[in-house]
Amino acid sequence: MNNLKKYCLFLIPLMVLSSCVKHSDLSDDQSPLSRYKKSASFFEKNNTFGLNLFMKMAPTEKANHNLVISPLNTTMILGMALNGMQPGLQSEVLDVVGWNDITTYELNDYNKTLIHYLQNQYEDVELQILNSIWYNESMDVDAGFLERNERYYYSESKLMDKDKQVSNQINHWIRSHSGGISKL
Repeated sequence: MNNLKKYCLFLIPLMVLSSCVKHSDLSDDQSPLSRYKKSASFFEKNNTFGLNLFMKMAPTEKANHNLVISPLNTTMILGMALNGMQPGLQSEVLDVVGWNDITTYELNDYNKTLIHYLQNQYEDVELQILNSIWYNESMDVDAGFLERNERYYYSESKLMDKDKQVSNQINHWIRSHSGGISKL
């Protein structure tokens, strides 16, 4: 935990949706996600995890604040973080989250397919899922961790400039990748 306080590693999944449309006319068996035998189970477990997370966090929020939790973003963050964990810790996290019947490889492959599917589902909707990993020069970041997140989550790895405020660097990156639509 001291290492977490000492060093800061940001995993930032960001979704930018420019317009909304009606539900797809594709049936479930036409979806590229249908090739995953565990899809329905994973969706159910992911939704349960998201609702449980919301129920735990909601009471801590002040009455005049809104709380938004995205199961998709939570899944992306956990998937990205799992890529940097030792196998024993990966198993523990997967078990706690309720994904104990899925491997990290399956989660990575599933999320990659999901990102592609969501971004190409509708012609009249532009959806951007922007993932990035931010680290400072004193951190020894495993190249395999960065490569797996780039391959499966289309994540960019960014070395933080120690002379600039971190939030400004991240906001600049977000604005430049989202067409100026979003910021942290």
